[in-house]
Amino acid sequence: MDATSGHLVSRKEQIKAGVFQPGHRQPTMSLEEFADMEVADALARAQRQKDAPPPPRRIKQLEDDGDEDDERLVEEAAYLDRSWDQFKDENPKGCGNKANKRI
Repeated sequence: MDATSGHLVSRKEQIKAGVFQPGHRQPTMSLEEFADMEVADALARAQRQKDAPPPPRRIKQLEDDGDEDDERLVEEAAYLDRSWDQFKDENPKGCGNKANKRI
């Protein structure tokens, strides 16, 4: 036997050994274990969302809800409105990515 036939024999043996092996990675956990993890994550997310403070509202939202008398809420809303107006001044409409076209 020459070197090439020895290489062929070992390649055939390697192919024979891998015939009934799956072509993908096997799962590392059962569906029940995965479902339990997902349910626990969902419950934790729901609890965090419930415990989180409410986001600041705009002045218009405060007026609609009847909370325009609360000075703390009005101050937060004014700050939010001012920061949004400043952002809009710095970034006028249409100044974003124009499909990578250089002007």
